[in-house]
Formats: sequence, C-alpha cells, structure tokens
Amino acid sequence: MTALAAGVSIRAAVPGDAGRIAVIADELRHYLGDPLGNLTAERILEDGFGDTLEFEVLVAERDGNVVAYALFLHAYEPAYAARGFYLADLCVTASERGCGIGRGLLEAVSRVAGERGRTFVWWLCNPKNQHALDFYRRLAPDIVMPSVVHVRVLTT
Repeated sequence: MTALAAGVSIRAAVPGDAGRIAVIADELRHYLGDPLGNLTAERILEDGFGDTLEFEVLVAERDGNVVAYALFLHAYEPAYAARGFYLADLCVTASERGCGIGRGLLEAVSRVAGERGRTFVWWLCNPKNQHALDFYRRLAPDIVMPSVVHVRVLTT
C-alpha cells in the first residue's frame, strides 16, 4: 500500500461531491482536448447515485477538499469467465500530482474489487495524456507502447 501525503484520505464519493468531481473531470477533458461539460454534477448524481448505478466513484481529499477521483464500473472478461472493474477515469488535479494520490486511488479501486470477488481492474490511457503515461510507466517500467492497456490481476 502506498503512503498518502499528509492530510490526504480516500473514501467513497457521496452526492455532495458531484460538483467537484465534474470540475476535475472537465480539467482532464480540457487537458486531453475532449469535449467539456458532459460529465456534469447532474449526470454524476443520476448515473452514480440514482436508481440504476452506471458507475461508482472514489475520491481523494486533502483537508476536506476533493482533489482527485477514480470512476469505475463493472467489467466482464468472457475468455476467463472473470468479473472485474473497468477504471474509466483516474484524475488528480494538477496541483496535487506526485503525492501518491493516483496510486492510492488505484490501490483503493483494486481493494474494492477484491472485496467484491472481482479478479481484475483494467484501464486504457489516451496516448495524448503524457502525465498518465508517465504515471503508468512508473507502475510498470516495461511499457513501451504509446497507447497503454493495463490489467491488474488480483487473484490467480
């Protein structure tokens, strides 16, 4: 487990976090040149806390302020008949990068997966996202592809 910086904690998101998650999501989308304003607070409340849950979110906060989030959803790999999670977004605000928050969120999602009997977490990385590519390369230094697919196997 990675030690988080002082004053940082990770927890399940609550409806009151939706606005801040939307702001951080737009920060990521802006960096990538993707359309802004789609993952709104209203959409997060509907899809992440409504009657039909489309995804779950963990947040990292420093001194009570949300500074990062991990958004994930159920995944299934038929070749292995394996249940897992797809990590759709992992975003740490620019001012908080390099403090172990991204790694801590990834470990927290992996822990949730294991607690629920899921055997993997997988994600993709946009080749334009140099910060993310550098982060994933630190996790797995043998990565050489500009587009990165990762699978973390929790059980064998």
